[in-house]
Amino acid sequence: MEVEAKFMVPSAVVLEELAALSAVGECRVLSRREVDQEDAYWDTPAGSLATLGASLRVRTLDGRATFTAKLPRQQSDGAWVRQEIEAPAEGRELPAWVESLRQAGSFPEGVRTETLRPVLRVRNRRTQVDLATPGGARLEMAADRAEFLGVSRTGGDWELELELAEAPGGAAAALVELEQAAAWLRDRFGLIPSRKSKYQRALAALETE
Repeated sequence: MEVEAKFMVPSAVVLEELAALSAVGECRVLSRREVDQEDAYWDTPAGSLATLGASLRVRTLDGRATFTAKLPRQQSDGAWVRQEIEAPAEGRELPAWVESLRQAGSFPEGVRTETLRPVLRVRNRRTQVDLATPGGARLEMAADRAEFLGVSRTGGDWELELELAEAPGGAAAALVELEQAAAWLRDRFGLIPSRKSKYQRALAALETE
């Protein structure tokens, strides 16, 4: 299950300020690191997954590929909640993995898995900041500098994600702390909550660039 708050960031300057924060409200910084990600998003020719608010991704990190299926989201106050399924590629083809999910009832019906194909790529330079909440939960804050690569067009944006990573004291209490940290970031930096996934924003950007 993925639980996160997402914000659009107005400029690279603001993003760098966010990436360098020494604390987020009452949450303290545990660690900070830079990560280079290369993502390939897959969909049907009709854009079935984008229409549903779902996404299918192959992420390459440190030479290893990981499959990720993200299902449609539901909002809970200041955070989004949705099912996320991940698995190492291990030499498998993505459509075959998705078909196994569909047969297990874990992937939307009506999506023709045999027609899936890569539709765009995203290169992302991420600053990941690990945070500890007062209640003992761990949050991951990601400052993303994304470049969208289509067949003939490019685009990009800046985004901040705040995701629940560990909740030893219970998910309900940790969700409240995540929402409090998200509200602090929103109010202090004037951030705009993101209503779309990175995949949906990339599609929109490549259509209008």
